[in-house]
Amino acid sequence: MELEKKNIFLPEITPGTVYRKDLELDGALSEDQPDISRLIRIDAHASEPEVENENGKLCVKSRVVFGILYESDLRGRPAYAQTEADFTQSTDIVSPAGEYYALADIRCTYLTCKLLGARRYVIRAAMETSVSVVSVKEQPAIDIPASGEDGVFLRTEERVYSLPCRLFTEERRETGSAVSPAGVEAVLFTDYHVSSPEWESGEGRLTVRVPVFLKAFCETEDGSFITVPFSAVSVLTAEDPDITPESTFSVDACVPSCVSSAESDEYGEMRVIKFDYSVRVNAVCFEKTRETVATDAFSAAAVCETESKRVAYRDRADEIKKEFRVQKEFDTEKTDIRGVSDITVSFSVNSAECAEGRLVVKGVFTADYLTDTDSGMTGGSFGGEFEESAVCEDGCGVMRVRVFPLEAVYDVKGGGVLSLEVSACLCAELYRAEETSALVSANVSEPLPKPPCGIRFYYPEEGETAWSIAKCCRVDPEKLVAENPGAFTPEGGLAPGAAFVAVK
Repeated sequence: MELEKKNIFLPEITPGTVYRKDLELDGALSEDQPDISRLIRIDAHASEPEVENENGKLCVKSRVVFGILYESDLRGRPAYAQTEADFTQSTDIVSPAGEYYALADIRCTYLTCKLLGARRYVIRAAMETSVSVVSVKEQPAIDIPASGEDGVFLRTEERVYSLPCRLFTEERRETGSAVSPAGVEAVLFTDYHVSSPEWESGEGRLTVRVPVFLKAFCETEDGSFITVPFSAVSVLTAEDPDITPESTFSVDACVPSCVSSAESDEYGEMRVIKFDYSVRVNAVCFEKTRETVATDAFSAAAVCETESKRVAYRDRADEIKKEFRVQKEFDTEKTDIRGVSDITVSFSVNSAECAEGRLVVKGVFTADYLTDTDSGMTGGSFGGEFEESAVCEDGCGVMRVRVFPLEAVYDVKGGGVLSLEVSACLCAELYRAEETSALVSANVSEPLPKPPCGIRFYYPEEGETAWSIAKCCRVDPEKLVAENPGAFTPEGGLAPGAAFVAVK
């Protein structure tokens, strides 16, 4: 007789794998845009990535919008043009067979533009894609009937882990406004990013708070160039009876759309910048699961052939958040800088490792700047390296890590030296590599002779347990422990000083 089987469900995490790809595309001005005299700055925004299954492997797709800020031939006034491109990153990650959720991030780590005359240009970009996968894998194992049924006894272990169970997606439209220090002729473009989302779970409800940072790049009425910043915290909620206080989440947030416009204030001056934007969150829910797994079996009355298997899995561990600061001075080698209009900072992670109870993250940051000079608006970039560490659990690995810029403080010193201090938030999601033993087959066959009646004395060796003795003597393990008070520890091990065990 073969014991019945069932599937047990275990979490599996594929740590973040980074892929790099170069992108090149041609761009051209639209008919209503003025000619390019010189480039000032280039930027890039990737839309929320979508992960698909292509030929059995995961593939990441996105839409990347590249923008160029330039000085036009129209009295040297600034202008802005955009070029869009589809981006596809193939991976070598095999699509999991069961339920899974892919977590992808796309960053532009290098960007340049070459002019091909006054109306055409070529953009070259280095794109970096990070993909992590959380999934549920099934493992066949022996089902657990009532202990002692048909003389079969099972040794079991209870495992507690977090299973990914559902994806919640919420989007919210928001509006806000900021006051410009000068009258605005036109809004050229809007820059935006989010910082690390904060989540809180309760009975039937998930609340996510997303810090949003927006900037409107404007041409003033006197032909100069300014930036008008705006920041807010968007609160999004998801309601579902399956959400509990024990639920944990991996949350992504983005700004799918953002536009800004100039409006008049109470005095009729165009100094109010209105922002109209949306915020979206994707939250993968992890449910705390308790699973009782059979690890061994024997029969008191018959031969019982068993097979056990060690099963490895990765379980979600802590999420670490830590704010830190980086400082940098950069010599532009210009002597005619009157002021700094804007500095936008981005971070890229090169390595993240857990060792000896510490998480160490290394990477680089890039600062794109705009300065006001005697010869007009100029742009450029500089950067540096960073290294940050935090305490973590022993034995953890890194599922994924992100660094979000928060606030940048900048100034220009004498001699054209730019001074930058930026605060950032390190957000790391960790996992634990675990292993469990599962009884994958048990076959009860020919009967065995009954053990002799009366009391027998068993003299255990070091390392034996209540289970191993009961299996050897073909008796009920629970009864064996009950009839030998003090011989075993609460965990079932042999108590110190136990010289023999009475077997009835």
